Amino acid sequence: MISFSFPDFLPNDNNIIVSGTASKAQVDEHPSIRLTDNVDDLSDNKYSAIGRAYYYKPILLWDSTTNVTTNFTTTFEFVIRTRNGESSYNSSGGGIAFFITSEDSVDAPTNSGGSYMGIFNGTTEGKSSSKMVAVEFDTWQDEEWGDAPSDNHVGIDVNSLVSKANSTWNLTSGDILVATVSYDGTSEILSVFLKYLNLPNLPLNLTHNVKLRDVLPEKVMMGFSAATGGGVPVQAIRSWNFSSTLDLGSTQNGGKGSFKMWLIGLIIGLVLLLVVGLSFGSYILWRNSKRKVAEEDEELIEVTGPKMFAYKDLVVATNNFSEEGKLGQGGFGSVYKGFLAKTKMEIAVKKISSNSKQGKKEYSSEGRLLEAVDETLNGDYDMDEMQRLMVIGLWCAHPDHTSRPSIRQAIRVLNYEASLPSLPSKMPLPSYYYAPEAMTADQIQSTSTSKGGSTSATKDDSRV
Repeated sequence: MISFSFPDFLPNDNNIIVSGTASKAQVDEHPSIRLTDNVDDLSDNKYSAIGRAYYYKPILLWDSTTNVTTNFTTTFEFVIRTRNGESSYNSSGGGIAFFITSEDSVDAPTNSGGSYMGIFNGTTEGKSSSKMVAVEFDTWQDEEWGDAPSDNHVGIDVNSLVSKANSTWNLTSGDILVATVSYDGTSEILSVFLKYLNLPNLPLNLTHNVKLRDVLPEKVMMGFSAATGGGVPVQAIRSWNFSSTLDLGSTQNGGKGSFKMWLIGLIIGLVLLLVVGLSFGSYILWRNSKRKVAEEDEELIEVTGPKMFAYKDLVVATNNFSEEGKLGQGGFGSVYKGFLAKTKMEIAVKKISSNSKQGKKEYSSEGRLLEAVDETLNGDYDMDEMQRLMVIGLWCAHPDHTSRPSIRQAIRVLNYEASLPSLPSKMPLPSYYYAPEAMTADQIQSTSTSKGGSTSATKDDSRV
């Protein structure tokens, strides 16, 4: 929001710029802007005078970044009257206009005196390139411009002195006039409200619908213009107040800041979207990979677990049990390397020798033993060694401690220096002897001696 207030106009106030015949001087002992009667001599310089006064910096009318048009209200006091000792005819002039225009049109065009009121000339009048919106307080009737049937009238001008709306009003009585010009950026209505400062007359109210952003640039200059013809009237601005909903400084900074924040927000949003996308993609890949591993594990279990194969399939897989593919000699047969084309997996096949004393029951037991192998080994082991190791482990863990091997016996079997023991398909349940609670340690020792006799064990015969 931008606003300013000038209850009077002091000579050293640089916020108001004057040009042409305008000056900051007293009118009725009030510091004012005298637009056209600053020449006190009686030379010809006082005729066809043109003067302007305007606010020193541009005002934002609409914002291209936000596409918002401002609402503004401006109120000013002014006076138009004859100079002392002049006839009413000589008091005639052009009048005063409040103008809104582009920055490059802030100074009055040449040959814009008289009824042009310092806002147009013969070249610029009626041209859209003029970029001029004005409220005229005209004191000269000019039929060329279609003025109201009076030499005193108020009109709304858009790039032309042919007013879009006008109404008659006595402007040259010498009384102080108060005008309010306002614009609603939403409804696009320009309104003019005029009254006498100290008289109870009904006010004048004039409106016109105009889209200012189609007529004027984004930044505009605002001020007052006046001109005279054959007379030298007093045409002065006594005070000026203005307020707008858009501020050029804050909007420029805010626009840049808003764009910067928008850009930062966009970057953050894209980064978050990328992170979420990558996370989601990684999750999908992980889930599919896990599912694939699970499926492969299921296939591996299905393929590598105990399964019945046709003998002819094993003959084909091992190239008729070729000696070149022989991996080793097991406890009751030879082990051959093979390849199952159907499952595309390498296998090891044990062919039971004809002189083996072990049969189908023992072989099935061996198969169940291999099912207990840690899956993480992925078959990377010698089956005969694995079987031997697991059998020895079960042997060492026999519930009956008297059936367990000594350390030397276990090592001999591991080194293939002795055959594997014959273990029962079902291990017997362990049994323990509990001494009565009332018995002393000596009694327990005596009982143990009487039942089992005195025993001794060497290092080689100690149980595992």
